[in-house]
Amino acid sequence: MRGRLALDLLMFGLMLAAFAYQLTGNRIHEIVGAAFVALAGSHNLLARRWYATLGHRRLRAATVLNLLLLAAALLLVASGLGNSHDLFPALRGDLFDRRTHALAAYWMLVLGAVHLGMHGPMLAHLCGGDRIAPTIRRAAMLALIGLGACAAIERDLILKLSGAYAFDYWDFSHATAGFFARYVVIAGGLASLVHLARTTLGSTKRGQP
Repeated sequence: MRGRLALDLLMFGLMLAAFAYQLTGNRIHEIVGAAFVALAGSHNLLARRWYATLGHRRLRAATVLNLLLLAAALLLVASGLGNSHDLFPALRGDLFDRRTHALAAYWMLVLGAVHLGMHGPMLAHLCGGDRIAPTIRRAAMLALIGLGACAAIERDLILKLSGAYAFDYWDFSHATAGFFARYVVIAGGLASLVHLARTTLGSTKRGQP
């Protein structure tokens, strides 16, 4: 689990770096994107057993989520290649614009955070595991949910998920770390919300006669 967790965290870090297009410029943005695609390929390779049994699975929420995440990833790659200026200019085309690429990226962020929240043990490991009392861990998650909600409102996340933005504007001459911190708490807050909702509903069902 540690290896997969490290891979997921590295992918998340590359996604944050890709969001900072104004800071990195186009060439670095495309290099970061190519590295993200390579890691995403490794992630899916590790999940090959899941794909092998996909035809025999019931259509549950986790399955739908994974398929939506895969669709967003494919759209992200296709639109990235279609907008490439430096690494893959021969593949550049008019099928996808920058707004489509940004739309796929923001949905990757949201769906990836929900995906993390669906994996309770992995999220608990990130939050300290058994070394932290459940009450303290829950309080920390609630605080993260609140911070994530505030950051999502500040960064107009709903509009970005509707395709209204082609770039993520930020004044990188001031508080560069603040840009990345906001997306960290957005993802962490959403993952915590999903995890707490699932555990609460699970406890409620177990308590029913």
